[in-house]
Amino acid sequence: MTKKIEAKPYPLEEMTIREVILARLEELGATRYDLAHYGGVSASPSTVFRFLSGNRNTFSGNVEQMLASCGLALVAVGQPDWIEEE
Repeated sequence: MTKKIEAKPYPLEEMTIREVILARLEELGATRYDLAHYGGVSASPSTVFRFLSGNRNTFSGNVEQMLASCGLALVAVGQPDWIEEE
């Protein structure tokens, strides 16, 4: 049986992308090991572990793959306050 999770935005003003991925893994009942070994991320499992532990930065492509593997995506939701409209 597939666990259904309701879509919700994560507060990126308060959380790092690493924290969002970890929160999503918890929601899914998955582990860092699951993501590193079965998530389809092209980075080595040790790179995934180090990134999720906060000990290493990684390439944006790896982050996108980790997000997608968790069923997440970054989306623009509005105009930034510091950009003036014409």
